[in-house]
Amino acid sequence: MDDELIQEQIEYYRARAPEYDETSYPPGDPLAPFWQRIEAALAGFAPTGRVLEIASGTGGWTRHLLEYASTITAVDSSSEMHDLSRRKLNEDPRVRYIEADVFSWKRDEQYDVVFFSNWLSHIPPERFTTLGPG
Repeated sequence: MDDELIQEQIEYYRARAPEYDETSYPPGDPLAPFWQRIEAALAGFAPTGRVLEIASGTGGWTRHLLEYASTITAVDSSSEMHDLSRRKLNEDPRVRYIEADVFSWKRDEQYDVVFFSNWLSHIPPERFTTLGPG
């Protein structure tokens, strides 16, 4: 069941890619103060080194991460989102794009920082596991 939900999400974001930035961050966005707080927190954290960005989308947060990171591996299931990010970031050579479903993707290197924004709400509850004794 959750595989169908994940596939539906992938298709939704692929179709929505061309309008994503315009509709997600409209002029007068009532959520803008929250984004500003996240930007300030990110600046305070200043994630350096190799950064893995999960569900990187159109590169909105990738742009901010590039202020600190040496390299970014941007994982997203949408080639359309990656295309928009490449344009937005002027093909920055520090960004490696991987088109993959993050649930089935196998990392091929170690990372110093893992970053994601608004991704947890997309994880089907069945995909969470409980860690602890036993």
